[in-house]
Amino acid sequence: MSTSHTFFLSLSQQIQRALQEGDWEVLSQLDSQCRTALQAVGEGGLLAQRLRDDPDLGQALLDLQSSYQTLLERCQQERDQLRSELSQARLGGQASRAYTQR
Repeated sequence: MSTSHTFFLSLSQQIQRALQEGDWEVLSQLDSQCRTALQAVGEGGLLAQRLRDDPDLGQALLDLQSSYQTLLERCQQERDQLRSELSQARLGGQASRAYTQR
């Protein structure tokens, strides 16, 4: 697997595109690819050397971090929305049961 700056830029763009499309399946696959690539780029404690050899790598990693921050925020929004919907459904079910028990 390539760990060049172009790979990480592409990964960041793919994450942003999948977020826009709400494609959680693709996001899951990209997350896995990202984890593998980040392990590879830092393998053997050579990240500093790789950053010197490929100066654009640092910016690409920052772009990826920004994409991940956006992903995390979106995940939190989705979680909060689902929590709210479940809470409303639960309250609706309780109200329904209370009404039918009378």
